[in-house]
Amino acid sequence: MQTNAQENWPRIRKRKTKVKGHNYSYWILDGGVVDGHRVYRNFKIKKEALLAANKLRIERNKIGADALRLNDDQKKDAIAAFNILQEQSTLTEAAKCFIKHRGLKASKKSVNEVIQEYLAEAREYNLRPRSINDLIIRLKRFSNQFGGSNISEISRHNINDWHRNLRKLDDSELSLVSKRHYLTVVGGLFNFAIEREYISENPVLTKIRRRRRTNGCMDEHLPGILSFAEVERVMFAAQDNVPSMVPALAIGFFAGLRTAEIQQLDWKHVDFESRLITVSPEIAKKRSVRHVTMESNLIAWLLPFRKISGLIALQGTAWRYQFDKVRKSAEVDKWPDNAMRHTFASNHLTQYQNQNKTALELGHRDTDLLYKHYRALVKPDDAKRYWLIQPKKEGNIIQFRQAATS
Repeated sequence: MQTNAQENWPRIRKRKTKVKGHNYSYWILDGGVVDGHRVYRNFKIKKEALLAANKLRIERNKIGADALRLNDDQKKDAIAAFNILQEQSTLTEAAKCFIKHRGLKASKKSVNEVIQEYLAEAREYNLRPRSINDLIIRLKRFSNQFGGSNISEISRHNINDWHRNLRKLDDSELSLVSKRHYLTVVGGLFNFAIEREYISENPVLTKIRRRRRTNGCMDEHLPGILSFAEVERVMFAAQDNVPSMVPALAIGFFAGLRTAEIQQLDWKHVDFESRLITVSPEIAKKRSVRHVTMESNLIAWLLPFRKISGLIALQGTAWRYQFDKVRKSAEVDKWPDNAMRHTFASNHLTQYQNQNKTALELGHRDTDLLYKHYRALVKPDDAKRYWLIQPKKEGNIIQFRQAATS
């Protein structure tokens, strides 16, 4: 609602003056403040002053009173800005964007500098060496292309081109899953840059829903597992040829621990009386403690090697060498990723028909992943045979070529 002052603007006043003994009348039009100075216009005839005042009112109603205060340079600047925008945005939106970015430190930070800060924080927050190494490997691929660039200058278009052209080191095609892992890591880098106020938006994550074709279309991927016959061959091959591998393989197949967890597991965490293996926060993937129930056949495999303390698995190159030796002896050519854990999960779910129980053993927080990946992979009869896999016996004695030390 306009005030009386706004309705009467611009004001016209009659003035009289005396020049060389003659009295004259004229009209003054108050045109408002421009560039910090009030502008007046003089008219000899009242009608002309009224017409000029009416014209100013019309202009004010069309473009606003503030626009009338723009000087010529400001008007030229506004026109130049509109020409730059070329209908892609409004001058108001451009101004808001400028204000939003003006206080950021983006112009001072390259991608390489932000990567180093990101990795330093990861170490400071005690991220596991294996996770840090994964960040280093994936961010190096990003740094190779954009390392010297200002991080604020990396656009969504740049990210999409880099992501689309990712390939393996031998120039073969990289899987869609691997490409998404790279994108996740780079997205984390830009989120870190937002926290440090180097940028205001993450070019990896946009409000626009990514097209399905851009994301990539993949059929449902079931995890690779070993059959009960293959597992039996592996365990007997270890028993006959590489006894030092028996405890680790048994825990992988019949307790479902991850390989990285097994290699850090200590005998003091294996409680035969309670029939539980404790996966402590220090070695668990999600840093959350969990207890895994020991099935009867697992206890049978572990008892001959029982110790009070000490690492259960071989370390470093010894693990890989002996593991390959067992596989070769068992004649298992194809070993899927995380084969032991996936094989355990599939057989456990089929045997007990209880998603919650299996998820608890695996350390999953819900059953969605379990239901999606492990259902219907193993037939009930095969699952029963799987949990009956025990060490070979000669008479009533379990045979091992190499005795365990206590």
